[in-house]
Order: sequence, then C-alpha cells, then structure tokens
Amino acid sequence: MKSKFTAKESTVLKGVWELSSSISDDKRGYIWTSFDKNLKKILPNEISFKHDKFSVSKQNVLRGIHGDNKSWKLVSCVYGEIMQVVVDLRKDSKTYLKWQSFDLKGSRNNLVLIPPNMGNAFYVRS
Repeated sequence: MKSKFTAKESTVLKGVWELSSSISDDKRGYIWTSFDKNLKKILPNEISFKHDKFSVSKQNVLRGIHGDNKSWKLVSCVYGEIMQVVVDLRKDSKTYLKWQSFDLKGSRNNLVLIPPNMGNAFYVRS
C-alpha cells in the first residue's frame, strides 16, 4: 500500500501544516501512515525527526502550552478526539502570540506539523 499525503499550510500561522494521508480499510479495520519519505517531498527540507512519543490521557485532560526552539512536532490522535492548539512564540513574527486550533480525530487520520518556536497544547475531548 502506497501512502498518499495531502498538506495544507495554515492561513493563520506560517509554517504550520495540516496533513492527512490515505486510508486503506476493509472488514478487519483500517491502516494509515503518519510519516514516510513521500511526506518529506511536499514539506520544508530542514525537517528531521529523531524520536517518537505517545501520550495517553483521560477525557477532559488539558496538556498546557509547551514546546522548544529546535524541534519539529508531528501531532496526531490515533484514538478518540483532541483539540490541538498551536501558538506562535516567534517574537519577530507578524503573528506573534496568535493561535489556531485543530480538531484531530483517530477516525480522520489528520495530523498537524508544528515548527520550532511554536507552543502547542491539547485538550482531550474523548
């Protein structure tokens, strides 16, 4: 199965991308890819991932704004639903302190790519 990605840059925060990949499903369930070399072809060249993290949170948990100045983050929700918030923390940016929210759902296979110097937080809806 070859993955097909779509990518759309945020109209609010430059450098933030909302992504999705194709889904293959049958009577057993479904499968989708969150990252492969095909994704690198449509995004900025400097992206490099060194490790992977998962968070499991209960419903109504809010994980507050966090981030750093060197890491790209590829955020997805593999089960349930979250509201992902991205805040521009780049002091020289025209959109400094502006924010945008994204509805991520395990059933939608959508992701958000967050560049360095952006804060991110999420609220667990399910």
